[in-house]
Amino acid sequence: MTKLSDATFIIPLRIDSADRVRNIITTVGFLLETFDAKVIIKEVDSQPLFAEYALPQIVEYMEGKIGNLTHVFEKSDDPVFYRMAIINEMLAMVTTDIVFNYDCDVLLQVETYEKAAQMIRDGYDIVYPYGFGNYQKQVTVNDEVVSEFLNGLDFSVLDSESNIFDAQYGHVQVLSTKSYFDAGMENENFRGSSPEDKERFYRFNTLGYKVGRIDDFVYHLEHSRGANSWPISAQKNPHMASNFAVWEDIQKMTVDELREYYNSAWYLSKYDKSVVVSLATPGLGNRIKTYVSAMAKYGTVKTCRESDTVLFQNLGKATQEDLSKYPQVDGWRLDVESNEEDYIEIYKTIDLLYSNTPDYFVDKYLKVFSRLKINSEITERVNNFCKDWDNVVGLHVRSWYCGRNSWHDSSLFEKEIDKCDSESKIFLCTDNANIAEHFKKVYGERIIQYPQNLYTSPNMAESGHNYDVVDNMNAFTDMLLLSKCPKIIGTFGSSFTECAWWFSGCMAEMVIPMPDNVPQDFINDVFSLK
Repeated sequence: MTKLSDATFIIPLRIDSADRVRNIITTVGFLLETFDAKVIIKEVDSQPLFAEYALPQIVEYMEGKIGNLTHVFEKSDDPVFYRMAIINEMLAMVTTDIVFNYDCDVLLQVETYEKAAQMIRDGYDIVYPYGFGNYQKQVTVNDEVVSEFLNGLDFSVLDSESNIFDAQYGHVQVLSTKSYFDAGMENENFRGSSPEDKERFYRFNTLGYKVGRIDDFVYHLEHSRGANSWPISAQKNPHMASNFAVWEDIQKMTVDELREYYNSAWYLSKYDKSVVVSLATPGLGNRIKTYVSAMAKYGTVKTCRESDTVLFQNLGKATQEDLSKYPQVDGWRLDVESNEEDYIEIYKTIDLLYSNTPDYFVDKYLKVFSRLKINSEITERVNNFCKDWDNVVGLHVRSWYCGRNSWHDSSLFEKEIDKCDSESKIFLCTDNANIAEHFKKVYGERIIQYPQNLYTSPNMAESGHNYDVVDNMNAFTDMLLLSKCPKIIGTFGSSFTECAWWFSGCMAEMVIPMPDNVPQDFINDVFSLK
């Protein structure tokens, strides 16, 4: 199976012939068998034909392994297939960084999918994974041909049944999910069959997005033409004249007018992926993990904490109106979606697993952590403070200003420090002034601290309820400095320690001394077994 776990295929579907049944079985079977990507199908019709005629054969072909497939059915007796709205509704479901806007009748060579996805990872906003001109292979298929193809996934089977034809802007586009939203999604002013493919290409180019193209072939599995298929749809769609009028108006707009047109599009409010993060749970590490989990799902994250909008410049400050308008999230875990559970063998969650974190989640969440726009003042102070570091061990000691304070035992950390090179410096960050004094007494000049006020009051530590901007900037500076250490001796159960590991790129060697009085119920809750 080819790795494409950061991508989702979205396929709008209306089955209007036996050809469509055969084609959707072929394309979905191929995608599920070949890639570890997600596939979303939204079928809008008078009855769910996919579930009745196509899904059983896909399940059989995949031997039941269809965990990456999502099928949504919406009943509609409207003869017009509102493709743009359907695509947008699926786009709002996407949680990956890459999305394939995908016709149900097309295939590409495996390496073409890979090249297109890599171009998106490398900074392209949209990629057309086929050449312009004679780069379409129109394939005439029957049950025997597709069976032979699916048995070996050999494209020469399709080549022998194909004719060369024109390809321009349709079929499939590969996009950055974020860019797709930023550019205004699909234009729902187009209703039914329309010049939407030309408009999409025109829009991304005109607005300055990075547009790429790969000179490979796209395979189109031919089918009978219904009322929603070109060219019949040109006569059958009652909205066609209106659609062309929209297209003409768009071409007359200046760049600024086009940008405003899409920024203020009436349909965007339906897919607003903003979220207000409710921060009832204190602790900087907890809050950062909540933001990262939210950013993995939503386009915009807002926070109730003014201090955190200073730390991260892409967090918006939530208003009272936001609190009543948008959903709220809170917690301390990095989320594992139900369709991601198969990537974990032992546990239900991934928190505090460090080097045992499955690669899938390391890849997923490192990308999200990198999207946190850290205040440049903090980045500069961190870089300046550690620029001359050499042979420095990181030490994070959480004293726990709650019932867990009985777990704290400085000797646990001292035993681990004493295993290190006696010449090594020790970067210490802690939430308690008394603990800092203790370690300075024991290790003297080996201790390095970022200068700041430390407290002994529960309400004044960042792990308590202190949301002071300066104190939180200092705490976050500590976390980032900790992440610069190749080895971190951290506190069991601490999200602060854990976030430092994530900010290290998951590269720091972690040593987490385990107190012997942690209740088993707590351990079972944190490391919940399947």
